Amino acid sequence: MQPKLPTTEKMTLALNQGRLSVALKVSVITIAVLALYYQDLNMVFTGALTSETTYHILAIPFLFGYLLYRKRKMVGASVQSNQTPASGFQKYFSMLAGISLAAAAILVYWYGSYSFTPIEYHMLTLPFLAAGLILILFNTQTLRQLLFPIAFLFFLTPPPDEILYGVGSSLANLSASASSSLANLFGMHSSLSSSNAGPVITLLPPSHATLPFNVDVACSGIYSIIGFVIFAVFIAYITRGKLGNKLAILIMGIPLILALNVIRITAILGIGDSFGENLALTLFHDIGATVLMFFGVIILLAITEKAFKQPKPTSPCPTCNPTAKLAEPFCPNCGKQIKFPKVKLVRGDVAKIIGVILIVTVLLSIQAPVFVNAESASSYGSNSFRSTYRCLGCNAS
Repeated sequence: MQPKLPTTEKMTLALNQGRLSVALKVSVITIAVLALYYQDLNMVFTGALTSETTYHILAIPFLFGYLLYRKRKMVGASVQSNQTPASGFQKYFSMLAGISLAAAAILVYWYGSYSFTPIEYHMLTLPFLAAGLILILFNTQTLRQLLFPIAFLFFLTPPPDEILYGVGSSLANLSASASSSLANLFGMHSSLSSSNAGPVITLLPPSHATLPFNVDVACSGIYSIIGFVIFAVFIAYITRGKLGNKLAILIMGIPLILALNVIRITAILGIGDSFGENLALTLFHDIGATVLMFFGVIILLAITEKAFKQPKPTSPCPTCNPTAKLAEPFCPNCGKQIKFPKVKLVRGDVAKIIGVILIVTVLLSIQAPVFVNAESASSYGSNSFRSTYRCLGCNAS
């Protein structure tokens, strides 16, 4: 057995150092974000576990992780540009932009802590802080590759209650009108009226007493639409094809979920007309929203597969074949990483890491009272809508 050549040992050492440097920077960013937003994330995911109106938030970490996994090769290649010598303002542009972005996020976070909607302010600043830290510890090319996964974190921000109520009221009237008309078309005798809680569909079954069903904001499909939009954006992004095709996926997704919600309400009316209100409310209504979004995503995936099916890429890739000499460390055609970046942990990187750790430590020590105020204000502000306008939809008046 022949001993390894010195060049091979150097390449292995450089590879391990590069991976260690990248892993250290990623760990610092992850720990910093989780430490600053721990209580906010805890409240958001606890609310998602206890309320079906925000249960779609539970899927965001998994989708976010998959987006990062898809970008791993391109990110690894972009890290190498951080080692390219630069001069003048260009040398410090990434760091200055990152510091400015992170500082702005912290200031908005601080301001939101004293408002009546702290969770909305806090979660809105999370992607900006993450982007700023990436600029500080990496470079603009790395942020460019991670721009969509970071922007996907905006879905963690609970929508403002005023917008939910305004849009939900309009959707409730639309869904109730369409469902009542569809029920009459299928032979059920129904009439539509209005109340303070929203539109009311009244069934007149011949076998038993009159059944009024109240379609309020929560039963309008607004929460299913929010969850469905998250999956629609995710599907559109991972779908290979032109930008027009991706926009088409989003455009046809909204009418699809509205139509499914009308079918759901009509089915509830049919069950109530045939078997009484108890079965309609306990069986179909309780699982309706979850099933609605599930079938919507399945249908959208099927449509996307059939309508925008892309031919399989040729194997092997003609661009990054062994004889090709590419200037970039990755193939521009298939994204395959050809050269692993030789990243070194220089003194500047060490200083940045220590600086981030110190700043996060100081913020955690001075922000403790603010976190407490934010928690109490959140229970008053963000949850007021969900407690007042909780799902009364399809409940008998």
